[in-house]
Amino acid sequence: MQSIIGNVDGKVIAPEVTAVFAMGIAFDEFAMAVSIRSDAIAGGVVTDISSAPAEVISDQFNILNIEGVLATEFGVSFAKKFWWFDKKVSIGIKPKVVDLRAFTFRESILTASAGFDNVSDEDNKVDLGTFTSVDLGVAVDLTDTVRLGLNIRNLLTDDFDLGGQTLNFDTEARIGVSYHNRFYTLAVDYDLIENEPLLANDAFNGLKTQYLAIGAEFNAFDYAQLRIGALTNLASGISGGAKDIVYTAGIGFWLGFNLDIAATITDNSIGGFLQTGFKF
Repeated sequence: MQSIIGNVDGKVIAPEVTAVFAMGIAFDEFAMAVSIRSDAIAGGVVTDISSAPAEVISDQFNILNIEGVLATEFGVSFAKKFWWFDKKVSIGIKPKVVDLRAFTFRESILTASAGFDNVSDEDNKVDLGTFTSVDLGVAVDLTDTVRLGLNIRNLLTDDFDLGGQTLNFDTEARIGVSYHNRFYTLAVDYDLIENEPLLANDAFNGLKTQYLAIGAEFNAFDYAQLRIGALTNLASGISGGAKDIVYTAGIGFWLGFNLDIAATITDNSIGGFLQTGFKF
C-alpha cells in the first residue's frame, strides 16, 4: 500500500473533451451563426496522503477525489465589419445560455474498489442549472498583412456550489497578432488572464492555465494547409510537468468539405484533434 501511495502522491489525472457544432450564414451587412459547444472535463486526485502505518489502514486518509463537469453552450453569434480611421475592424458578439451538470465522488482508496459500485448513484450527480453569458471578439487589420485580435469569453460570470466548494465560471481573455500573405501565416497568442479549471475541488488548482502560443500555417495550392506550432503554460503555482512545451502539428484539406487533423505532443503526453466543416 505504501508503494501505491508513493506513486499517486502529487499526481492528477484530468482528461478533457470539447465538441462544437456551428452553422452560419453571411448577408450583405452582417453575418450570423448558431452554435452548440460542449466542454467535458474530469479530474482525479488522491488527497490527505499519508504513508504512516497507522494511517494507511484508516479510511480518513488517502482519499480518492473524482469530479466531472459538463458545460453545454447554446449561442447565436452576430458579426459585422466596418472601417475606422482607414482600418478594417471586425466585431462579433455571441449571447449564449450555458447548462452545467456535475459529478463528484469521494472515497478512501482502501474502499474505493467497493465504492465504485455506487459511482453512478444519483446522489453523486448534480444539475447545477443554467445561466446566460456573452462572448466578444474584435479583430483589426493594422496593415494589409498584419492583424490584431482580442477574444473574450464569458463576459458575464457566475459561480455554483458543488458539495460545499465553489465552481467558478470565469471570464477568459486572449490577445493575438498575425502576419499573413499568399503562402503562409504566422501568429502569436497570449492568455491575458489565468484560467482556473472548470472544477470546484481546490485539489485541482494545479490545472490552471495561461498559455503563450506561436504557430505557422503554410498554404499548399489552396487545397491543403500545413500547420506547426508550440505553446507553454505560464500560470503560477503549477507543476513542472504542466510547464512543458507542447508541440503541435496538423494538416487541413479542402475536399468539397473541410477536414482538419492535428496532433499534440509533450515529454509525457500525446493528444489528437479532428474537425470537419461544410460550405453551402
